Amino acid sequence: MQTSDDNIVGVVALNICWEDLAEVKSLAVREDYQAKGMGRQLVEHCLSEAVVLGIYRVFTLTYQPKFFEKLGFKLVDKSSLPHKIWADCLKCPKFPDCDEIALLVEL
Repeated sequence: MQTSDDNIVGVVALNICWEDLAEVKSLAVREDYQAKGMGRQLVEHCLSEAVVLGIYRVFTLTYQPKFFEKLGFKLVDKSSLPHKIWADCLKCPKFPDCDEIALLVEL
């Protein structure tokens, strides 16, 4: 997301994992723009994009579960997610003891 002066203030990615499952990942908002609705707008854009693509289940792995719960995401057990999504995690120093929290929204 850019401001009127062309500064990037936030980023997010919608990663398509499966024909019916996507992940909201890499959400970051510049500190001086936090708590102003930028993160919400970015996630809502991802969810809209998922619907356009016919994907109605979207998950995230996060340390900020309350933020995502406000957007309709529900806590889920990480083991309920397909193993294929863990490919990105294999190089993480926390693998396999990931302490991120899994949440899922059904659109």
